Amino acid sequence: MTRKPIKRIGSKKVASNKVTENNTDLVVVEKATKALDVTEVITKRTVGRPLKYQSVEELQVLIDGYFKECDGKILYDEDGKPVLDKKGEPVLYDKKPYVITGLGLALGMSRQGLINYNEKSIFFDAITHAKQKCELYAESCLFTNSSANGPSFNLKNNYGWKDKVELEQTTNIKYSKLEDFFV
Repeated sequence: MTRKPIKRIGSKKVASNKVTENNTDLVVVEKATKALDVTEVITKRTVGRPLKYQSVEELQVLIDGYFKECDGKILYDEDGKPVLDKKGEPVLYDKKPYVITGLGLALGMSRQGLINYNEKSIFFDAITHAKQKCELYAESCLFTNSSANGPSFNLKNNYGWKDKVELEQTTNIKYSKLEDFFV
């Protein structure tokens, strides 16, 4: 004789596999036993603020917009033609550096909020790629700017870079015979 599975939440029978009560998701999990098929109820509390972005695509559009805005705008002359520099490249104005705090603000969150989003597995690749782009910008500034202090500070504090200190130590030890100590 086999019995039908019983779905219970407390003393209530339920028809669906998910019930929401007071910000608590009660997930119904069926567990088969030899004597009786019983359903266990696992309480999974939703903690914290709901995610600001529900999909990677939605986040990626804003990330791309931030980098495009940072790239600056092309300067045009009175005839509508782009102004070129000595190398023949268009002159850009309103160009901004790629920085983590600016990326966070463009996404409507703080720097720490952006770091926290990086811990969510679905957003990991998109945010890691954006952070690497900011790191690449700072690293390239080490070679193009006259002062590397700002980019160096940024790389050490945001990306785990360290100054390598090498210490070379030489010692001179003179060995004596043991009998010289016992006179």
